[in-house]
Amino acid sequence: MAEMIDVVRRFQERLDFLQFDREFDECKFLLVDQMVHGFGGQISRRMLGLQLGYMFNRTVVFKRESDPPYVRCLKPTGKYTYDDIKDLDVVPFHYSADQADKVAFFDFNAFWADREFRSPYYSYVPEEFSKAGYGRLYFDGQLLSRLQWLEEFEGYVESVKRRIGYIGQIISVHIRRG
Repeated sequence: MAEMIDVVRRFQERLDFLQFDREFDECKFLLVDQMVHGFGGQISRRMLGLQLGYMFNRTVVFKRESDPPYVRCLKPTGKYTYDDIKDLDVVPFHYSADQADKVAFFDFNAFWADREFRSPYYSYVPEEFSKAGYGRLYFDGQLLSRLQWLEEFEGYVESVKRRIGYIGQIISVHIRRG
């Protein structure tokens, strides 16, 4: 149990360092565009972006903090926003920690078009997780834990629970359009 706690702590500390603790001049950014699609896809895209940032030592910036057509419901995942980097040169992301460019753009469509290329990224597990006996689902859970509700949205969910008389924990919220 202590080993698991230590692995998670180190993982979360590294993500905190990448996303919140570095000064602008020290960062190499990975720009991720969530695009407009279902909320589950947007969550998955954010998780994949954070994973790639972790793998390639980049600070992930999402093009939008909101997820159209939905209202903004998640806390920021980092210290920097698109406004901080929008005037910098942007080049394609090369999937290499050695890429020196300040801002690299993750092209999800190109990534998705090549099943053979993307497959290892969807099975990736950090070495420290593997050594401790934790697999991909556990890693996904740690990435998902980084996506937290804004306090006002969490309050809204709690008010709905009270209104309908629901008692207990909620594992997820399904957000529908319209």
